[in-house]
Amino acid sequence: MTKLTHELERVLSTDVNSSILVDTVNDRSYSKAEILQKINRFQEQLQQLRLSQPGIILTASGNSVDFVVRFFTEIFSGLTMYAVNPNLKVEELADIAKQNQLSAVILNHNYEDQFTNFAQLSGIDFDEALELPNGDTIHRVSDQEIIEHHFDFPDKNEPEEQYASLLYNSGTSGRPKAVGINHKQVFAAAKSVIESHNLSSSDIGYQILPLFHVNGQIIALISQILAGGKLVIPEKFSASKFWPQIEKYHITWASAAPAIIGILNKTKSNAAEYLNLPKEQKSLRFLRSASAPLSKKTADLFQKNFGILLVESYGMTEAAGQISVNPQRKNGQKLGSVGLPTVEKLTIRDSDSHQEKKVGEIGEITLSGPSVIQKYLWSENKKDFVDGWFYTGDLGYLDEDNYLFIVGRKKEIINRSGDKISPTTIEEPFRKLSEIDDLVALAIPDEIYGEVPALVVQTSFNDLKKLKFDLENISKNSLSPIEQPVKFFLSKKLIKNAMNKVQRRKIQKQISIGRLKQL
Repeated sequence: MTKLTHELERVLSTDVNSSILVDTVNDRSYSKAEILQKINRFQEQLQQLRLSQPGIILTASGNSVDFVVRFFTEIFSGLTMYAVNPNLKVEELADIAKQNQLSAVILNHNYEDQFTNFAQLSGIDFDEALELPNGDTIHRVSDQEIIEHHFDFPDKNEPEEQYASLLYNSGTSGRPKAVGINHKQVFAAAKSVIESHNLSSSDIGYQILPLFHVNGQIIALISQILAGGKLVIPEKFSASKFWPQIEKYHITWASAAPAIIGILNKTKSNAAEYLNLPKEQKSLRFLRSASAPLSKKTADLFQKNFGILLVESYGMTEAAGQISVNPQRKNGQKLGSVGLPTVEKLTIRDSDSHQEKKVGEIGEITLSGPSVIQKYLWSENKKDFVDGWFYTGDLGYLDEDNYLFIVGRKKEIINRSGDKISPTTIEEPFRKLSEIDDLVALAIPDEIYGEVPALVVQTSFNDLKKLKFDLENISKNSLSPIEQPVKFFLSKKLIKNAMNKVQRRKIQKQISIGRLKQL
């Protein structure tokens, strides 16, 4: 037993008739006793399929009480959940399945008519399957023809080191990085969130972020449950349902992305009834902003519109979620800062010499502590770990009060409201288009999502109408919705350095000052 499983078990076994999860789709509240029954039932199904520690279960399923039950069951069983976006195209899902050795796959019912195609594309043989209570199916892997990356599972005799969750991040080159978050890291991160947000058993959380992200899994879910409170789970974020559900379920806090905050600003009228409630009937203590930078304009408008405390934070998968957060106390927030460090150790260092910077000096943000990983699962990216410190790739500084300010990212990854998108993934399908001589995918600013993808193409092709049609057609048929460029630009010659590497920042500046024509 680990500290995480012990605490989960303690919470679930205390006051077993009290409500712990609420399904808004069916307006159904589940007691701890009912959740324990569901966990026991899923454990029996795992045993029936002969699934045991260690093992990875790939899960493509949306937010639900059943998802939470599976996550908790896999944690108790020493298995690893590998949750992915349930809206991926079957080809993308098959590519993901090839990345690591899998013990089983859970697919939502939307994939079932494509299962044969998925199995063929992924090169996986399945020998048994069981239908789960909500209509999803768990398939046991019997043989995996292609495993692109192998890694060693932690020793079974070291329970704290067992991976609770497998998530992927993207590095500076665009190659995905496999992050295994173990029980010790999950527990440390959740305790940090509970302490920094003053969470208690009287709090009611709101799961509006997807459970295939670290923010949704650890900050919104695990932290709230370990605090002893209740969690309300909608199928997904809905601007029209947000305020009515805040009022109906007496929600006290939620972790959100800047995109959600921007949407709430644009749909202020939906909050009219809640805002007219007497002060004592307004339950929402604060809204937490994470996953991407929050613009001052968006934050100021939210405060003006709703008068609710907006807490900006900073985190990443490699730290099991939270790295820093602004205090909730009066006058505890600093404009432009992502708050005070919540990880055990945070320093600003020179990326090359590794020397620590002085107060106010800009350098690379580095982390160390029980919630921070010490390596990626694959052998790549060892340079991100130096003398016990993880180098985040983000640039910032600490002020005289130890508040953290982020000034930029070394990474070229497109951060669309917390979704990290590799430019190379976007570029690949367009390279087959004969009309294009060269191209580059990059981020452009967006008021709602922070950043969105755009594609700049170098071409001498004269029929621009046909070119735009071809680009949009490839985008729609080859990329998932979040990967599709929102704008296409023309360039006579892409800016490159002496090493023939595309200079994204200079091209982004061309776009910002209107030098490039939009198709």
